[in-house]
Amino acid sequence: MRRLRARDLALRTTNEPARSSSNVTKRNLSGLVFGKDVEVEWTKVDGYGRLVGTVVVAAVNANLEQLKAGLAWYYREYEPD
Repeated sequence: MRRLRARDLALRTTNEPARSSSNVTKRNLSGLVFGKDVEVEWTKVDGYGRLVGTVVVAAVNANLEQLKAGLAWYYREYEPD
C-alpha cells in the first residue's frame, strides 16, 4: 500500500481549528472510496514517497468532491505537481 497526496489540494489536518475537522475529512473521503475499486491517476512521487495524483472512483473525482465539501483547499503552488 502506498500513501497518496491529493494532486493540487491540501486536505484539512489536525492543525485546523478543531481536531474533529480531520475526522470529518477522513469520514467524507472514506465514504467516497472505502470498499470500492479506485483508480489513482498519478503524476509523480513526492519527497515523502507519496504518490501525487487524483483519486477516481466510479468516474467521480474524489479530490474534487473533497474540495466541493469544503474539506480541502486548492493550492496554486501545487499546480505544477
